[in-house]
Amino acid sequence: MKIYIKTPLLNNSQTVPHMVEHCIRKNKKPDVRRFFESHLPCEHWINGERTHIFVDYGKELESVVREIKGGLNREIYEFEKRPFKEECNNKTEGNIIFEAMLQQLISPEIRLNTWKGKTWKKVNQYHKTYYQDQNFLIFEDQVSAHQEYELQFIGSGVRPRIKVENHFFIEDFPFNKSVIFGYRNYDACHYRKLIFAWIICETYCWYFQRYELGKYFYDITVFDSFREYIWITTPKIDYSCLDKDFFEQAKNYICQILNDFYLKEKLFFGNYLYGVPAERKQIIERCRAFPWTTFQEEFLQSLLLSTNESKTK
Repeated sequence: MKIYIKTPLLNNSQTVPHMVEHCIRKNKKPDVRRFFESHLPCEHWINGERTHIFVDYGKELESVVREIKGGLNREIYEFEKRPFKEECNNKTEGNIIFEAMLQQLISPEIRLNTWKGKTWKKVNQYHKTYYQDQNFLIFEDQVSAHQEYELQFIGSGVRPRIKVENHFFIEDFPFNKSVIFGYRNYDACHYRKLIFAWIICETYCWYFQRYELGKYFYDITVFDSFREYIWITTPKIDYSCLDKDFFEQAKNYICQILNDFYLKEKLFFGNYLYGVPAERKQIIERCRAFPWTTFQEEFLQSLLLSTNESKTK
């Protein structure tokens, strides 16, 4: 079972919602029995503006939700200050890169990896405000191989407020010598289309760097989302070899992994976060029908132009 909670930044900072995540379902110093009861069956972390909670199938969902929504403990808040600060001061490369992306795309004021600016009053009030039913998305992920994730509950405030008008963007991301492209405002059609482009680019980057350049360690293509933005980050390499033949082979590969029931979470979010339900069979059919010319016009030409311009600078 998975629980996703909408936990927006507070004044462009993740400090307070992150500290709330540290305080839920915790004891200051549990005895051994309580440690194994509370720690192993349920893990949680924060990413962007969502708090993710994985619940073991042996736990009752209702009891976990009650614990999550129950009031915070001041003593636990004080105890968690030290490990919280330690975590923020030892940021992973992925944390640093994601923060830099948001600062470039959305606002230079955004801070994800900081421990400053929290108080007990702010943390406690944030929990009371956002840990409510309307911000919960709950689904069963412990399903059979050829079964989709099962929706258990979706709150009224979970879906992002996306405008109808969409804007495609592409720009250099100098922080790690890559290119970012995607949409500001989008619907399920754009969401699925960008996932398609992500897998095409991901397989090309893998093939080109590993077998054309002979690299063992190589840069990867990543799909991300935040608020009204979805985007792909892909390395600055030569995309001129991404021709129609590679595209068609990659498209067959995508159809195959979809047919084998991969990408369950991506499809689930497309249905329930963006409000246009589609069965896997329909998505496979759309994928098979996706033309090379559309991929060229909507993605590849801009990517080629962007990477070629960077070579001349």
